[in-house]
Amino acid sequence: KMSEFEMGVYEVTNSQYCAYLNEAMASGDIVASNYRMKGAKGLFKGKVFSAFVKPKSCGIAFDGGKFVVRPGWENWPVVWVTWYGAKAFALHYGLDLPTEAEWEYACRGGLQLEHGTDDGTIHSAKANYISDSGPKNVGSFPKNPFGLYDMSGNVWEWCHDWYSSDYYRVSPPDNPSGPDAGTHRVVRGGGWYQSNDYSRSAFRDGYLPDNWYEYVGFRVVCRVFPRNY
Repeated sequence: KMSEFEMGVYEVTNSQYCAYLNEAMASGDIVASNYRMKGAKGLFKGKVFSAFVKPKSCGIAFDGGKFVVRPGWENWPVVWVTWYGAKAFALHYGLDLPTEAEWEYACRGGLQLEHGTDDGTIHSAKANYISDSGPKNVGSFPKNPFGLYDMSGNVWEWCHDWYSSDYYRVSPPDNPSGPDAGTHRVVRGGGWYQSNDYSRSAFRDGYLPDNWYEYVGFRVVCRVFPRNY
């Protein structure tokens, strides 16, 4: 059972994350360290937020003292962002990362869909998966019944929760949010390079929150009755 929440229609884009980085740098919330951006104060001080290490797969660059988006990559989902970088972005705008339960509820579209597509089925016209072409512009495929795009495929999405293999067996029935601690954070949705099995609404995995990946991005939620996680 979920309390009311709203979810971002799209995965967060390079343009949106670039704007955040410039705002956070101007306010002193982040600092540059070699090719990495780190938290400078507050909850995530010293944590790496993002890394720009492979120009061919990273849509954001640092040029002339500010962050810029590579031409043509503006509406690609942002990647090379750690869980801390995703969480910090969300909190900066008064939002949050979805819990795993919120994410799956949204993916299923109110119809218990197997995949987060318009009708629960999946093929190359409905989602970006089992491809070698990388991410595509957000919103390039049909939306699910809740009006959300790219819930299956394109890039994996960070969720708030710590990963636990027995989460469903032990989770509470109302607003579950996973265990209190762990080593990996939940990712959902599957990526552009993987088979349809990984993009199922129910498929779950966990990645190290300090790491960044060229196939992991995120989207945000706004809870109508705010809950702290």
